[in-house]
Amino acid sequence: MLDNFIESTIRRLNIRTLLISLAGLLVVFAGLAINTRYLYNMFLGPFPLERNKLLTLGNVGDLFQYYVTVQGDDHGDTGFTYVNTSDSGTETIEYYYHALLFGRRVLLVKSKSAEIQNEQIGALVNLTPDIQKDLIDELEKEIPELKGKFLPLMLDTVNFHTNGYIGLAIAALVGLLSGLEMLLALYRLLNPQAHPALKKLSRFGSLDAVSHEIDMEMMQPHEQVGKKLHFTRRWLVSTTSSLEVVPYRDILWCYMQVTQHRTNGIPTGKTYTALIFNRYGGNISIPGKEKFVNEILQAILRFAPGTVVGYSDEIVNLWKNNLAGFAKAVDERRQSSR
Repeated sequence: MLDNFIESTIRRLNIRTLLISLAGLLVVFAGLAINTRYLYNMFLGPFPLERNKLLTLGNVGDLFQYYVTVQGDDHGDTGFTYVNTSDSGTETIEYYYHALLFGRRVLLVKSKSAEIQNEQIGALVNLTPDIQKDLIDELEKEIPELKGKFLPLMLDTVNFHTNGYIGLAIAALVGLLSGLEMLLALYRLLNPQAHPALKKLSRFGSLDAVSHEIDMEMMQPHEQVGKKLHFTRRWLVSTTSSLEVVPYRDILWCYMQVTQHRTNGIPTGKTYTALIFNRYGGNISIPGKEKFVNEILQAILRFAPGTVVGYSDEIVNLWKNNLAGFAKAVDERRQSSR
């Protein structure tokens, strides 16, 4: 029978995983629900749109079937394009803007092609203020006869399905991972011994005996760094992200990992992580502020003297290629310091 601290911690971690995975599934379902209109049009469209309905439509939000086929009387070129300029100064035309004519009314059409036909397939969208200002207002200045002729809509014929396929792929991946995590958490709730933290504990001896010892030490006054990192008499116990337990004798190496973040080449800040390595080849990763990480490393030196501290290519090479030799060197250093 598992003792209180280990059992309760494992249960709490499993419940947290269950809730996170459930939240992931809810996000997926919410996303699908919010995008019902788009998905309906994506899979069942395009829909034929009657001319009169198009000419009297004031807001695309009033139209459920908005991925449509429209048939104009004629078409023309507005002379406006959207040009992308690369860092090297190369200009590439991304989109062309055409005019599709319906008698005396004009529907703006956004297209990848320089040429269009009278029949067009695309998604109806409301005109944005930028399109109104930079394109239609300019056209009406150049050609006063066009004033008031443009419909308050635009037909976007560019990549209607692409975002949908990407979104569905992401939703499927998140849903699959969340579902698997939820099933795994349920299984571990019913079978706590299946949790990887308990499998790691078993390397130190009888699971019941080790759990009892840790539980007893956790009940005694002991040093903490933060709320989730405990230094008991013989054990380092971390519940920062999962349950990690290691006896001080097995801690071999630790250092502060500093990651410099940049945006467009400009430094935007640093993040700090304490990395603590054991003789089994694993490590505990604890992120936090610089002061917090320093406190962790200082505590490790007090409770596990002889631990290698710092980072160098030589240390990394020895750790990766000769872990047994690394452990032996630390053990000998500890023996000689007694």
